[in-house]
Formats: sequence, structure tokens, C-alpha cells
Amino acid sequence: MATDWGYKEDGTDGNDLDNWGVCCVYAMSNNFREEHPELAKRMVLAHALSIQYIYQHPYNAAMIFADAYGTKPEVALNTIYMKTVKEGRTLTWQFSEKNLENYIANYTKFDHIPEEDIPNINDVEKFMSTDLIEECGVEDFSDFIANTVEPMYPTGITFEDWLAKAKEIDGITTNEYDDAAEITMND
Repeated sequence: MATDWGYKEDGTDGNDLDNWGVCCVYAMSNNFREEHPELAKRMVLAHALSIQYIYQHPYNAAMIFADAYGTKPEVALNTIYMKTVKEGRTLTWQFSEKNLENYIANYTKFDHIPEEDIPNINDVEKFMSTDLIEECGVEDFSDFIANTVEPMYPTGITFEDWLAKAKEIDGITTNEYDDAAEITMND
């Protein structure tokens, strides 16, 4: 998942994933991967499919999120909107070495962080590998966004229009959480 130092308030470059760092990553040990290669591949696929579900069924995903974390549904709806539209397409299953470089570089912006507390990753290939993503057969993230998400939830869609479309897609006919549109973050 990307994080906020790539976010552009004016909307430019928000979808260029190389502008982002890394946060809240899905990770596994190299030992697990080596001992259970097929299970590791399936777990990565499940992760990617979960993210696809969030983009394709954001209303239902938000309700699952609210229930699992004990938060208000309107907070979950706003969070999903922020991470899938407002900030850019920040929930992703793909990453690059540039994301890792951005992550580490972010630490150097602060003089008070001791050098020994700044991540030092000597073996990038061992630390972050993209081959499981490629092996599990999941669609390229950029293609998924362009072909599936953008037609449903175009970049720049308002929260109100996004919510209406999300409810329509998930068959929500009640007016419950319509007031969520009045509680949008950063508006």
C-alpha cells in the first residue's frame, strides 16, 4: 500500500506509483516462501484479489472494514474513498524498487532521526521480490485500474458520486449512511 508522501493535493502524479513509498505492506519471510512455495503464491494471489474487491465493491468492503475494526461505517466509507480515489490509487499489489527508495529517503528529511534508526537494506532482491506477484497470475495493477476501475470510478469522482455508484454496484437501496457524504475528510 502506498503512503502519503506521494500524494499531490492538486491531483497530479497521484497515480504514478513510483512517487509513493511503502506502508502497511503484505509481507512474508523468505523461509516461509522457500518452504511453502505454492501456499506463498496463493497467499499473494488472495491479497491481490482482496484489493481488487475493495476497488470493485467499495461499499461492501467498507462495511467489512467497519465491522472488523469497530469503526463507524461512514469512517470506513471515507477511508476507502481516500485510498482508492482521493489520494490516487494507493491500495495496490505492485511495488517497485523506487517505492523502497522513497520510503528510505523519507527518513532523511528529518534531522532528528539517528542514522542507526534509518532502514538500511543491503539486499533489495531478498527484501522485496516481485516474482510471486508475477507467478500467481494476477492482472497487472495499472491494467486493472485502467480497464476495470477507471470506467466505474473515474479519477476525480466526488465522494457523493462515488458513494452513489458504490451503493448501486453492491445493490444497496437504503438511505443508510447517506450522511457519510456530509462527513468527507479534507473537504
